[in-house]
Amino acid sequence: MSLQLLLDIGIFLINVALFTLLLAWAWKFWMLYVNTTYEKKLKYSLLEIKLPREINKSPEATEIFLRAVYDGGGLGNWYKENWEGRLPAVSSLEIVSLEGVIHFFVRAESKFKPRIEAAIYSQYPNVEIVEWAEDYTKQFPKFTRQNKEGYGFGGSEWILAKKGEAEIGDDKENKVFKMEYPGDMYPIKTYKDWGLDKDPKEINKHDPLTYVLEAMGSIGAGEYMGYQIVLRDAGKWNDIYTVTKDGKEEKGKKLSDLVKFETEKYKRKWAFKKKGDKEEDEWGNLKGKTEKDKDGIETFKVYEYAHDMVISKPVDKDDESKRNLDLIQRKMNKPQVIAVFRTIYVAENTDNIGTRMPMLMGLTRPFNEDSGFNTFRPNDKTIPDPFDYPWQDATKKVVPWRKEGMFGSYLGRGGLFSYSPGGMSESTSKNLDIILFDKPNYIRKLWSTFNNILFHPFKPLKNYSKGNVLSLEELATLYHFPGEVAATPTIPRIDSVKSSSPADLPV
Repeated sequence: MSLQLLLDIGIFLINVALFTLLLAWAWKFWMLYVNTTYEKKLKYSLLEIKLPREINKSPEATEIFLRAVYDGGGLGNWYKENWEGRLPAVSSLEIVSLEGVIHFFVRAESKFKPRIEAAIYSQYPNVEIVEWAEDYTKQFPKFTRQNKEGYGFGGSEWILAKKGEAEIGDDKENKVFKMEYPGDMYPIKTYKDWGLDKDPKEINKHDPLTYVLEAMGSIGAGEYMGYQIVLRDAGKWNDIYTVTKDGKEEKGKKLSDLVKFETEKYKRKWAFKKKGDKEEDEWGNLKGKTEKDKDGIETFKVYEYAHDMVISKPVDKDDESKRNLDLIQRKMNKPQVIAVFRTIYVAENTDNIGTRMPMLMGLTRPFNEDSGFNTFRPNDKTIPDPFDYPWQDATKKVVPWRKEGMFGSYLGRGGLFSYSPGGMSESTSKNLDIILFDKPNYIRKLWSTFNNILFHPFKPLKNYSKGNVLSLEELATLYHFPGEVAATPTIPRIDSVKSSSPADLPV
């Protein structure tokens, strides 16, 4: 092969690589443009649900009306998704304490407002729904990195804590792999486990949400506390999980994949058999056949494996295994959403931050009961102290960025379709916090977005991998309208609802 031919081939391959790279860049810039344009056109309604003095419905009624909240319609075909830039509808369920007065909100695209109102009234006919002209977050003291002493802020995003692991056999590769993965297939303890679906007398109810309301109602003037669940339908872009397979990460797994890993270990036990090993049946007896030689003498010859192979044996299920399988099936049989769950505390000063932060971090504890159920834990970016050691933020410039980021995520109901940092390492992200400390927040977002496009052209532009999958039963446990068992005096209760005049009145 001549040198000129090798050079021609090399130049051709370089041109192909450059053309492919240019196509990837062009595609990501296009999707950035159409997605941003689509998002800017969306209009949202913020609906407050004012509660009556008596609510005799269980959280199951909330679960029913939530079907209208999360089911925001499909993306349409590939043309609407990739040319018009459509994204799945995002809604949020919010409980907020404005200086100690508690409000219940549902925020969704304005086009879904009539359907959501109808769904709520169908289950809770005595409530009153009021649309706020201005977002309640306008009342919060504004936080920026330039705010020095005299401003109190804290917050956390909550993720499901349970982990799963199993050994999975692969006949094609003749190997047994050790798998580690999130345990999101297990539900938290729900209102049905608390017996709230039985509609007992109010005095006998034990509603875990009452602690949340009592804690949020105990704050005072100049203090604000928010409890927010941002959600979307889990039917699209649901490959949000990362699993570890023999120490190597594999991204893009769905909850159904995790369910398969977890249930497999309760049904079959895998092992790796090498060539020459004796073959056994499922009871451990050697397998083989009896042969006669020329003198008629019988001998029993044991079968041996001709190849390396993976085998499995049935597992005798104990009570715990059966219970775990029942819990998994229960969650998978319900409609599901992808949710980002966060709580924040904002105050005009730092006087009460020492007592408010333990209260804020305890809001999820009433929902945490192990014994097979899932629980919540804060993610690794809890504010005000996301680091374990002081030298991890020696410049004191990283935490202010994280505060502003979490505050902005709450205000914008972000977390599901936020800009992606593009695979930056933690150290690179921290250095960026320091270098751009005095720049506006949008500068950092622009830098991070263009870093994703230019240096990671084949990775998704949008970050769809945040959040946990929750069933509507779990969601209705975390957010529902409590009855008189929640005697918190700072929850406004209405005596009656406004209604229109009857249509048959004489003129």
